[in-house]
Amino acid sequence: MFKISTSFARRQSLYICGVVACLFFIAAGIAILQSVHQSSKDAENNAYAQLDIISLQIEKILAKTASAVDNVAFAAISELSKESPDEDKLFKLTQELVERNDMIVGSILSLPEYYLDGQQYFAAYSAKDSEGNVTTSQVGNEDYDYTAMDWYLVPKLLREPYWSDPYFDAGAGNIRMCTYSRPLFDGNDRFIGVLTADLPIEWLSEMVNSIKPYKSSYNLMIGKDAAYIVHTDPARILRETIFTATYNMTDTTVRHIGREMVAGHRGASVLDNDDTTSMVFYTPIPMSGWSVAMVCPHRDIYAGTNHMALLLIITLFIALLIIFLMVSLVIGRMTKPLHSFSESARKIAEGDFNAPLPEIRSQDEMLMLKESFHHMQTSLTDYIEKLTETTSAKERIESELNIARKIQMSMIPKIFPPYPDRTDIDIYAFMQPAKEVGGDLYDFFIDDNKLYFAVGDVSGKGVPASLFMAVTRSIFRSIATSAGNPASIISAMNNAMCDGNDANMFVTLFIGILDLGTLELVYSNAGHNPPVIMSLDGKVSFMDVGTCSGLPVGLFEDYTYENARIVLAADDKILLYTDGLTEAENKAAELYGEDRLLAVLSKEGFASLSVRDLLESIHADVEGHVAGAAQSDDLTIMVMHVKGGAAAVSPDAEGSTAASVVAQASSGTSNYRKIELRNEITQLAPMAEWIEANCEEFGASTALTMSVNLALEEAVTNVIMYAYPDNGVSATFFVDFDIDDSNIATWRIVDTGKPFDPTAKQDADLTLDVMDRPIGGLGIFMVKEIMDEIAYRRENGQNILIMKINLKK
Repeated sequence: MFKISTSFARRQSLYICGVVACLFFIAAGIAILQSVHQSSKDAENNAYAQLDIISLQIEKILAKTASAVDNVAFAAISELSKESPDEDKLFKLTQELVERNDMIVGSILSLPEYYLDGQQYFAAYSAKDSEGNVTTSQVGNEDYDYTAMDWYLVPKLLREPYWSDPYFDAGAGNIRMCTYSRPLFDGNDRFIGVLTADLPIEWLSEMVNSIKPYKSSYNLMIGKDAAYIVHTDPARILRETIFTATYNMTDTTVRHIGREMVAGHRGASVLDNDDTTSMVFYTPIPMSGWSVAMVCPHRDIYAGTNHMALLLIITLFIALLIIFLMVSLVIGRMTKPLHSFSESARKIAEGDFNAPLPEIRSQDEMLMLKESFHHMQTSLTDYIEKLTETTSAKERIESELNIARKIQMSMIPKIFPPYPDRTDIDIYAFMQPAKEVGGDLYDFFIDDNKLYFAVGDVSGKGVPASLFMAVTRSIFRSIATSAGNPASIISAMNNAMCDGNDANMFVTLFIGILDLGTLELVYSNAGHNPPVIMSLDGKVSFMDVGTCSGLPVGLFEDYTYENARIVLAADDKILLYTDGLTEAENKAAELYGEDRLLAVLSKEGFASLSVRDLLESIHADVEGHVAGAAQSDDLTIMVMHVKGGAAAVSPDAEGSTAASVVAQASSGTSNYRKIELRNEITQLAPMAEWIEANCEEFGASTALTMSVNLALEEAVTNVIMYAYPDNGVSATFFVDFDIDDSNIATWRIVDTGKPFDPTAKQDADLTLDVMDRPIGGLGIFMVKEIMDEIAYRRENGQNILIMKINLKK
């Protein structure tokens, strides 16, 4: 017994034999599958052909019967259309119909109730006895109310001929039969009766069971109501349906077959029943609505295929054994030199590219292998040297680009909110270069209560654009306050950047100066996209830059730029951006566009969003538009919220203002602190850190700090859950803090949500059992227990919750 892993020749022999075996078995499998498919096809064709023969024979008999009834129907209609129909002639019609047609054993000409004077029921019935004699009688009466029977009622309602399912007629023929019913209508399309013909069904069993394509196959037939008409078990005929007879079967396929047959479909299904797998073929008999099926066991259908497959597998195993012995002998002789060659190859694989190669004297592939390994040694040595140099250079470039990106990002404001102590302005900005570094820029600063700001886009991308951006931002910072107005600033920057601009680069700029006291905005535009103004009432429009629009900076020296002025309203927002926003492309090369930008900003609730939430919503919509497409240009967005001062807000009935609530608090002691929050539960964590920092700064104990944090967390959670119940709408509110000389700390929560007074909530009754205590009230009760004082008021659309506590107690 040999080990496969110790012999290359044997392993190769097994591999080859494995491949050959796979091919053999694939070929055998294809042959067997083809044989199975052909057997199935032959069985299907044979079954359908024989079923079609049965169907045609039955249809022929049914059509002959229907034709005979139709011929008599014309005479019946003629007689019944008379003013006084002759009853004897009506009996004569059914008698002649039965006498002249061997297959018909009975016929009824039934009339509507009281059609003939004085007779509620009239049914002229003719029947053939066992001797072939035909007798007639009037069978309609209260005991045999034919007007409620299917053979009468269905054709009357459908107004067309109808073949009934087989049934046992105890009232007339007293035999198992099926009935062909033809409704009769006079010249005025008035229903005047039904003419029928009764056929016995014994001939159906003989005809259906006469065809048997396989030894164990059998046939069956069901009616429209799924009752068995033909079955191998006579006890089931007309007593069971295909559904009730198979109710306890684990394979539900037969129920599917039953539904298909009742629906009049033609098809085939595989059925597992009593450990026997069979093919069931079925086809409808259109004229009657019945369906006939043939059940053929798989063991009969595939008997020949199974025998062939067994012989084929035995033959393949013998052939594989012979092939293995021959291949193993031949490969062993051919690969004998590989044993000594493997040691040299192992040393090369371990990195010794100068390892000696074994001597090969044969003039065949072994010599070619040695020469290839020698060439590989030389090539690998050269490749490793070049790869080392290339990798070092790439790492230096990537390191320098990372440093350049960090330097570029450090040049623009990135701490937000930038002016946490100011209540008249809020700004949030975002810049996303298309490459490692980009050419977009934004900048702002406040000097002498004036906000200087700029947004620009340098031509091109990458390192050159980033350098030009850095120069642009530096010049803006150095000359902004001294130039006096935006047009002068842009003119000075243009002259400075045209000097020595051999690369012919340029930058589009929008520069503005906003007086935070008067809300007057002076601005000038150098070929940049117009900003968008959003008012608190939801009105959105592009800023008019036509009167101050000029060429981009860096093209022509001494170019003259113009100023434009506008007075903003309190709570206006200004959206500044680069064309990386409006020209963002998806994979279909469709632009985001200015129309979509305005449509997004005009959505309900957007005017009340914070600057951060507004910017993030726009960015998310852009990301949704591009849908994963590669970023083609640098993207910069800056949003400014001009909140205005106290003079910009109208007083209420008590003479106070919404802005004054904030202004009074911010004009208190130097100990005043404030944090702005969004209506999200995730904001509780940063608020907790802010509370702990304030308590620690003013000497509160750890236990008291934890209690204060717990109380404020409960109060802020109430604001998020009840003041802003719709979490899909983003909003902001703030919490501020102040402390007087007596160590009395005051915490205020101010929001613009719906009115909600937490102090009005009834305190929880702690004397009650937990199961008996009403839901709610425990949280505000806890806040009251922790804080020394708690008060609530509603002013100018704001909820103001005030809580006080001594931090030294």
